[in-house]
Amino acid sequence: MPNKPYKKPSLEQLEAVLKVTGGILSRTAEILGCCRLTLRRWIRSDPEFANAIYDARMLTFDRCFSSAQLLAFGIPITENGQLKGWKVRPDIPMLIFLMKKLGHEEGFDPDNPIKPKNRQQTDMERWIEQEMNRK
Repeated sequence: MPNKPYKKPSLEQLEAVLKVTGGILSRTAEILGCCRLTLRRWIRSDPEFANAIYDARMLTFDRCFSSAQLLAFGIPITENGQLKGWKVRPDIPMLIFLMKKLGHEEGFDPDNPIKPKNRQQTDMERWIEQEMNRK
């Protein structure tokens, strides 16, 4: 199949497509009617295109991160500021994943035991389960 010349969209057209695709290049190129390589060439040669892609991806990342936080922390049922139970229980693997990814600069090491204040040393998962079930 011969290469056909693609018409570069305006920045406004690109931004409108990115709102739909969240910055996924394959889908963006498909909607624009070009191939990924052409889209990548436009991004490399046009800083405004590069910024638009970056912004769309960061918005998608923010949405994913918000969902991951909700999953990790769960939805507690509280009464007078006290935990009474869970509408949605925290997801321990997601909580550990977020702590591993975000906590490395603060010294969090999920491969080593932690020592919570006023508690004996215990493994991370058991400690989180204990905290979740504490009333």
